[in-house]
Amino acid sequence: MTTESDHIYLNHILECSDRIREYTGEDRSILMQNTLLKDAVWRRLQT
Repeated sequence: MTTESDHIYLNHILECSDRIREYTGEDRSILMQNTLLKDAVWRRLQT
């Protein structure tokens, strides 16, 4: 059974993954060259 908090949690995961795609443009080489971007992506993964 799925609860309201599950929906909130899953929605947050999707939001974070969308942000990562926005940051990187799905191009890993951009991520590897930019420390600030790496930090932002790691933070989203932790969240």
